Amino acid sequence: GRWCGDCPKCRFAALSLALYLPPARVRQIMGRDLLDEPDQADGFRALCALGRDKPFECVGESGESRAAMRELASLREWSGHAVVKVLKPELDGVQIPAMKQLLEPSGRHFIPTHLAAAIGLSGEAP
Repeated sequence: GRWCGDCPKCRFAALSLALYLPPARVRQIMGRDLLDEPDQADGFRALCALGRDKPFECVGESGESRAAMRELASLREWSGHAVVKVLKPELDGVQIPAMKQLLEPSGRHFIPTHLAAAIGLSGEAP
C-alpha cells in the first residue's frame, strides 16, 4: 500500500477525499476507512486543533480540517462514521471558516501564468 493509515498526511488525505467521494471509494483509495476507526479520533482531533497541537507535517490548516469535518457531519453517508460522530460536538464553539470561502481562489496564487490563463484565473503569481 501507498498509505500507512496512521499519520497526519493519511488522515488529511482521507478527510479531503471524503468531501468529494463516497465512503466505499475513499476506502478503496486508502485501503481502509480511517474516518470509521475510533482509534483515529485523536489524530483527526489534532488536525482540527481540538485540544491538541496541529501536526507539523505538510497538511492543511486546522480551519480547513474543521470545515471539512463539519461538512462530513452534515452528510448522511459520512455522519455515522465513528470519528465524525465523536468530533462533531467538539466543533461547537470553535472558529470554523466557511467551506465556500476556503474553496474560492484568492487573488494571489502560485499557479504558473500559462496554467492560470487556461482555467480563467486572474491575479498575480509571485
